[in-house]
Amino acid sequence: MTAAVPILMYHEVSARLDPRYRKYTLTPQELERQLDWLGAHAYRTVTMDDVLAAWRGTRPLPPNPVAITFDDGGRDCIEHAVPALAKRGFTATFYIVAGIVGGPMRWLKQEIGFELQAADWPALWAAEKMGMRCEAHSITHPRLGQVDAATCRDELARGRAMLEDGLGHAVTHLAYPFGSFSDETCAIARETGYATACTTVESIASATDDELLALPRVPILGTESFGEFTHRVRTAQRASALQLKLEHVAERLGFGRRPQS
Repeated sequence: MTAAVPILMYHEVSARLDPRYRKYTLTPQELERQLDWLGAHAYRTVTMDDVLAAWRGTRPLPPNPVAITFDDGGRDCIEHAVPALAKRGFTATFYIVAGIVGGPMRWLKQEIGFELQAADWPALWAAEKMGMRCEAHSITHPRLGQVDAATCRDELARGRAMLEDGLGHAVTHLAYPFGSFSDETCAIARETGYATACTTVESIASATDDELLALPRVPILGTESFGEFTHRVRTAQRASALQLKLEHVAERLGFGRRPQS
């Protein structure tokens, strides 16, 4: 890869905030403010195909690249995020749970006591027509690093086939549900046809990363402030109060702006 790439990891975008899922939910207004900041600081969105091509040395990344990803494929997320992205000329990758398209996100009931609704196929098709990309996030959203090899292989192979059938194009990128993976998981992902796989390891993806099937990402959380968001994009890490204050001062003085290219 020719440049460092923050791969941003979002989940839900909704005007209906449930405190049990607030950590993973942004309001539409919060998302739009973040996208506007990225645009004002000359970030250019790239797809996972772009990241892969740069990693393989076949196509360079643009200046100031950022990959925007959304896990799970929630109905509200698609409804709010896609128009906001398209309006700004941005693209994003939506990692879809193949077995629940158009239905409830059943794993949330066990995890936090309620369910959200997943987007249906027409919504996913419409998102792709607006410049987004849908990729894989298993069939049922299990912790792949904790299941047996046969179950893992089925989740990845059959899930990929289900998405390819529903979307009408090849699916070669993956995000591990819950960020759960192991060396065996990565090997199975490779065997079942994936070219990249994203984790929840918190770091900026860079030229020093040597494993396309264990890419780090930058978590974007609904419980963190806007200042914490800007710090995350630059570093992937949480910010101390002092760091936020210094970055705020630098921003006001014009030192925090990315150069226009």
